[in-house]
Amino acid sequence: MQDPYFARSVVYILEHDSNGAFGLIINKPVATKISEVVEQLDISVPEDWQDRPVLYGGPVSTEQGFVLFETEENDGQISGSNKVAITTSIDALNTIMHIDNQQFLLCMGYAGWGPGQLERELQENGWLTVEADLKILFMTPTDNKYNQALKKLGIDPAMMSNTGGRV
Repeated sequence: MQDPYFARSVVYILEHDSNGAFGLIINKPVATKISEVVEQLDISVPEDWQDRPVLYGGPVSTEQGFVLFETEENDGQISGSNKVAITTSIDALNTIMHIDNQQFLLCMGYAGWGPGQLERELQENGWLTVEADLKILFMTPTDNKYNQALKKLGIDPAMMSNTGGRV
């Protein structure tokens, strides 16, 4: 994908139906740390989350925060799978941050596609697709998620080229 918003992006798709698609970019940190955002919300930040980055979730509604988190149950949240959910609730963020060993990402903005748009981009080979992986989603360092997703497809990132054509 050559679009500057999406080049080398790993996007976790949460919804995809006849009305379009909704997802979050999970590998593009912004300069802001989680501690800076939640302190503005009057939430105390556990020490192990102080320096974690906020992620650029996509070019739509970049002022809106989305919390992607690991869960065992789906209590009214949008669910990407039976183990992952998303919320925009400040109260939920406060709770999530204070659960021991809770995995979550804080993203600003989201990626959205209109009806048929993502399907067209896939047909034009604009995207590579890989099965969602909780390890890549929550435990892989942000700067390594793209390479790990490629490796899951059997692609060696060192062998990829940004250009194509004939010699």
